[in-house]
Amino acid sequence: MKTSHFALSIILAACSVPAFGQFGSLKNKIPYPRPSGADALTRSGDFVLYLTIATDQGMRALDELAAAFPPEKVAAFQKLSAQYKEASKNRPNGNIDAESFTVASDAAEEMAKLENDWQTYRKEGAKSVRKAHARIGLMLIADGEASTRAPQLLRDLQGEARSISVKSYDSNKANRISNMVTFLKCVIDQAPRQTRSFTTVRRIAKNIADAEHYQLAEDPPADSVTTTAQMNVAVAKIDADNMGEN
Repeated sequence: MKTSHFALSIILAACSVPAFGQFGSLKNKIPYPRPSGADALTRSGDFVLYLTIATDQGMRALDELAAAFPPEKVAAFQKLSAQYKEASKNRPNGNIDAESFTVASDAAEEMAKLENDWQTYRKEGAKSVRKAHARIGLMLIADGEASTRAPQLLRDLQGEARSISVKSYDSNKANRISNMVTFLKCVIDQAPRQTRSFTTVRRIAKNIADAEHYQLAEDPPADSVTTTAQMNVAVAKIDADNMGEN
């Protein structure tokens, strides 16, 4: 029991408030509404699924954009993409973990290095940039959601951990909380970097689209893509649309 309570104390420390400040002024947005009756672990699980879909879209966008460049220009990115895909095959519960979330950040950062070299793109691969641009739009909406929801979920998980520490100990729940804390702290740490890198990558896609005279689709309103179901609908629309044509 002493060891169990020690583990819980580590969880509580990991949930400490100073970590929330990494988002700057974004943390002052209106808190995401909590579904009635849903505990912190359930809501966190829903949020992880939402971020999984969005991050997968971000990586698909990077792959689509990479197809527009000579292989030697995107060789370093391709290694990260392969790493992400391999990890995706082995997801124990279908959801992204902290390591893959970080790989996505690294991949976007690598692709963003092409900003000053975007004119080296190949015309035969340029049509894919329209879908890439749209997918990154969804990724950035999700990063905006993360700025509000991840810190709040950490606070709520802190309360869950405290409730375990004063009641009968539940090792399974404590482990789930610990794993979720690890992931959410990664999101808090990585989301600002992802936002910067994916924003830069999106400019590359727009530059190519403008050069090829492709019309880019409008982003959906951010408040219309805040749930997993809404994210899936937005993804399906991108997949279904023939965005490679003018």
